[in-house]
Amino acid sequence: TNYVCPICSKSLADMSDYFSRIDAYMKDSLNHMPEEVAKVKNLIFCADCEKRSTAPFHYSYHRCAHCRSYNTKVLGRAQENVQSEIKGHE
Repeated sequence: TNYVCPICSKSLADMSDYFSRIDAYMKDSLNHMPEEVAKVKNLIFCADCEKRSTAPFHYSYHRCAHCRSYNTKVLGRAQENVQSEIKGHE
């Protein structure tokens, strides 16, 4: 079942219960991420508040820093990751 608008991608209902369950899952799973990605941040776009933010890398979920929604899309790696990689190769 999909709970987002097919046109604008905003959540169609109060998703707070569902997002709370994801929060509980994320609390545990982020502590078990492989070392290679444990400190990686992704740049994300939130369809609900239409803002960009960064979130810790995860295979499935990325929470918006502004409205706490998980209705997000990964845009790429956060700039801070790219800068540290460039410094590591100098």
